[in-house]
Amino acid sequence: MSTDTPLNREPNDEREAPALVFSLIAVIVGIVTGLGAVLFYYLISFFHNLFFYGRLSLTLGGESLLEPSIWGPFVILVPVIGGLGVVWLTRTFAPEARGSGVPEVIDAVYFREGLIRPVVAAAKSLASALSIGSGASVGKEGPIIQIGASLASSIARLVHLSTWQRITLIAAGAGGGIAATFNTPLGGVMFAVELMLPELSVRTFMPVVLSTATASYIGRTTLGMTPAFVIPAPEAVSAGALDFYNIAAMSVLGVVCGVTAWLFIRLLSFTEVTFERLTSNQYLRHATGMLFVGLMLFGFQYTYGHYHIAGANYATISEILHGNLLAFQLLVLLFGAKLLATTLSLGSGSSGGIFSPALFLGATLGAAFGIALSLIWPTANINPMNYAVVGMASVVGGVTGAALTAIVMVFEMTRAYTIIIPLIIAVAVAIGIRRALIDETIYSIKLTRRGKHFSSERHRNLFLMRRAEEFTEEGIATLPEATTVSNAFELLGREAEVQYLLLTDEYDEVSGILSFEGLLAAEHEHHEDWPLARLGHRRFVQVGARDLLSQVVQQLTQQGVDYALVYAGAAETGLAEEVVGVLDKDHLADSVMEQFRSFSTTP
Repeated sequence: MSTDTPLNREPNDEREAPALVFSLIAVIVGIVTGLGAVLFYYLISFFHNLFFYGRLSLTLGGESLLEPSIWGPFVILVPVIGGLGVVWLTRTFAPEARGSGVPEVIDAVYFREGLIRPVVAAAKSLASALSIGSGASVGKEGPIIQIGASLASSIARLVHLSTWQRITLIAAGAGGGIAATFNTPLGGVMFAVELMLPELSVRTFMPVVLSTATASYIGRTTLGMTPAFVIPAPEAVSAGALDFYNIAAMSVLGVVCGVTAWLFIRLLSFTEVTFERLTSNQYLRHATGMLFVGLMLFGFQYTYGHYHIAGANYATISEILHGNLLAFQLLVLLFGAKLLATTLSLGSGSSGGIFSPALFLGATLGAAFGIALSLIWPTANINPMNYAVVGMASVVGGVTGAALTAIVMVFEMTRAYTIIIPLIIAVAVAIGIRRALIDETIYSIKLTRRGKHFSSERHRNLFLMRRAEEFTEEGIATLPEATTVSNAFELLGREAEVQYLLLTDEYDEVSGILSFEGLLAAEHEHHEDWPLARLGHRRFVQVGARDLLSQVVQQLTQQGVDYALVYAGAAETGLAEEVVGVLDKDHLADSVMEQFRSFSTTP
């Protein structure tokens, strides 16, 4: 459990909303998150037009390459000026708004009871819009995840929802933000399930789906139905996609993408630590990083006529997928420059995500790999656009560790169904290679540096799906609560195979539980004349033998007790004769350890 101090709130003011009410709240979260995504889009457009062209406009070029700035070579200073504004916002209002934002949301979910300050949504919106609009090499997905999560947490606190419902709404807000921003409703759901939800059940999945669908609808009606990337000629893309040699080659591409994911994670971590060590002055730190990014922007515009690596820059990816940007040397240069620009931007203090840069890296790497392969193997039916799409999903999957999210989102954005089989294989290979090189993802490594260990590759506690009767201690005996300690030994003997004593009242209903060890301890302390009622635990829960263990654990936790009486039939009877055994927290702890041992890779 984290030692962080939670946000101020009354500990007893939470309540669990009924399913229907909770579903309606999830829809409200979807509406608010969808509107937040739309507002964030226009904020980016506003700052981009202001910083690059000195005009007040909300129009963004979409898939069109950026026009040259009116400032000429002074465009070098645009990311620096924007970066200074980012530092002021994060220092003044929300330090957690720096970086991608996803580790902060995971931190809130797993270590801070789902509590996120309301100011984070506003600070993150402005800071990330400033970063992306002024040319920092960062993406939109991290900010919108944190914005959606902050809005959802604020709504949950406003209506005093219970902790599990608040955390579920955070996942719903994060998924809704992804769906509305990228026009990927399925991808939004997958992201919430893979990275945000500690529990996957009907009660958590339904709110996520409702919120994501609502936010996606608002995004589509406002920003349009067009996918993030349009591949113009399906027949060209599908050419040779299912050829065995192409599938094998794309698997090799998965290896390369796995190594790239490792390099990205390591380089970003290195730059973050290096900038922190160089100077404690955040303004100087970020200005230095953004000055290098500004020089790179001007260098690309001066040499190639376009900024290419500025902001999220889907235009360059679109050019690759359209087949208009397939020069091998330029693709390699773009890959290296984007990797450096992104790590400099985030490492020095920008506010923005890594999803879009990862897509860019995958597209350039995949296309370059395809071109190189076609030169080496000219008789093969190689389409670099196929490899670009596979590279996009593989780098995203390798970097984040979210395989299903990467596959589904890239498919939804490109609609390239014909290469889904090699894409799935390549993503799996990329994640496997990255894991062989480093266990951490780009999200978890930041938490690890804070001493908070989070694994995106969690396994569900399968024993929670088993029945209570499987974990019941059956060595029980029943005695009246008025029985003394000495009389109990006379009735049971000292070598009795009894683990628990059920103490009954005059109506033969269980009034307390006493372990046999507790009975021995009482005798050792010379309390032979004490009645068992004085020693027994009077607080316990009553469950049925066929109840799921997850239900039992929930009752034990909610009531704050150590024991559960397990009844053969309905637990409400309370009659001692129907009790088949006792289930205690220590036994459950042993079961948890055994469960962990069964999944451990260590002999």
